[in-house]
Amino acid sequence: MDPRILVIGAGAAGVAAATRLIAKGYKNLTILEAENRIGGRIHTVPFGANVVDLGAQWCHGEANNVCYQLGSKLNVFDSNTARYENFELTKSNGERVPMEQSERLMEAMWTILGTHKNELSHYRGSLGSFVLEKFRSFLETPEYGDIDHDTAYQFLEFFHKFENSIESSDSWFDTSGPGYLHYWECDGNPLLNWRDKGYRTIFEILMQRYPLPIAKDAINLEEYTHFNKSVANICWNSGPDQTVSVRCTDNTVYDADHVISTVSLGVLKERYGTLFTPKLP
Repeated sequence: MDPRILVIGAGAAGVAAATRLIAKGYKNLTILEAENRIGGRIHTVPFGANVVDLGAQWCHGEANNVCYQLGSKLNVFDSNTARYENFELTKSNGERVPMEQSERLMEAMWTILGTHKNELSHYRGSLGSFVLEKFRSFLETPEYGDIDHDTAYQFLEFFHKFENSIESSDSWFDTSGPGYLHYWECDGNPLLNWRDKGYRTIFEILMQRYPLPIAKDAINLEEYTHFNKSVANICWNSGPDQTVSVRCTDNTVYDADHVISTVSLGVLKERYGTLFTPKLP
């Protein structure tokens, strides 16, 4: 028996599922990918003589982190923690902020986001509103009386952009206050970067192409992947054969015995009403 298996999505979850199945001998397999590349939210592109990650960048933490478990034994990580712990603030006109003031401003921000967690968990507004409210309170204390208004609010704007880069938001006034605390962090170093080849290294590891690109057990996943195939509907036939028909937006139809859907949560939330037949409970 050679079951027909369909994997929807060629991001991290789809690649992990497909490579595991192929390695176990299930090769009657097709991957449908809406984009023109493998990777999903991992998108490493050339940049001069190096590469840059336009999507996922850091390996956040070590404990219970599959990426770290796969990559650590191959020595593919560097640590950047020190680069974030050591900083110097400079105003837009090039004037350096005294280090002592910089440290106090940063300490205030970590206090707001750290020691006020219980208050933030019950806050009904945005993260930005909460931070602004608390930051103003700090500036009114004698300890911060020597820091002028312009310096303080330039720092606040810097930290606003810094936080947006972490939350993937356009503004922290769009970020939920209580929701900010729901991020699950893995223990260990939170700032591990991939050496040389960027986050795409994880795919090369999964496809058994790392450290040797042409290893004898390497999996050529492109052979199994149909690109530019956005799925419109997944229809489960409850009849005797119990096959699954997957229709794409270009009206091509793929029949399979088993389907693994790895679409992102955003896609699922947007299309759950029409994506599945019968509908999800």
